[in-house]
Amino acid sequence: MAASTDVLGTARLLVDINLASITDVVAINPVLAAFDSKADRHSLLGIARLLLQRCPPAWIGAAIVDGRLAPEFIPDSDLEALSWVGPDLEPLLVEIHHRLTRAAFDERRKMLGNAGELAIMSALRYERYSPVHVALLSDWYGYDIENRRASATERLEVKACVRATADRVFVSRNEFDKAAKFGSEWRLIQVIFSSSVMVERTIIAPHVE
Repeated sequence: MAASTDVLGTARLLVDINLASITDVVAINPVLAAFDSKADRHSLLGIARLLLQRCPPAWIGAAIVDGRLAPEFIPDSDLEALSWVGPDLEPLLVEIHHRLTRAAFDERRKMLGNAGELAIMSALRYERYSPVHVALLSDWYGYDIENRRASATERLEVKACVRATADRVFVSRNEFDKAAKFGSEWRLIQVIFSSSVMVERTIIAPHVE
C-alpha cells in the first residue's frame, strides 16, 4: 500500500520491465492485467511472482541453496518487504530461482550444441572438405551438417555433451524421420567436451575430449 503512493516510480518500473507501455494511452501487459480483477492473496502472489521474475533481486542466486531458502542471504529490508508472503515465500523464491537458472542452463546448452557443430565443421574443413552448416538455415533438414564426398553425401546430426551426460542422446521426431529416409547417409556424431566448458567464456580445441 505504501508503494501505491509512489505512482510515478511504480509506472516507470512497469514500463522498464515491459509490464506496461505508453503510446497514446497507457497499456497494461496482459500477463499483469490477468491479476486486476480481484485483490485477493492469489492475485497478490501472482503479481509478486511476475515482478520477481521480470526484475529478480541480486541476492536470489545466493539465497537458494540446494533447493532450499537461506534467508540469511537476503538483506533485512528486502526480507521485511517480503514478509507479507509468509509461508509461501520459500516455494515462491525457489520456483523463480529454478526458472532463472533453467533459462541460463538452456542458453548454455544451446551454446554447447553450437560449439559441437562448429568443431565438426572445423574438422571437416581441416580434412579439405567443404561442408555446409545447414542447421543455420533451418531445422527442417533433420541434421546439422551436409558434407559431400566422392562416393556419397554425409548428413551429420551433431550432439554435444559433457562426460557426465555422454550416456544419453535425445533425437527429435524430425531427426528420426530423416534418419529413416536417408539411411546410411544420415549419421549421428557425438562431441564430448570437458566439464570445464560450462564455466568457460570461450571453448577451444583442448576442451574436446
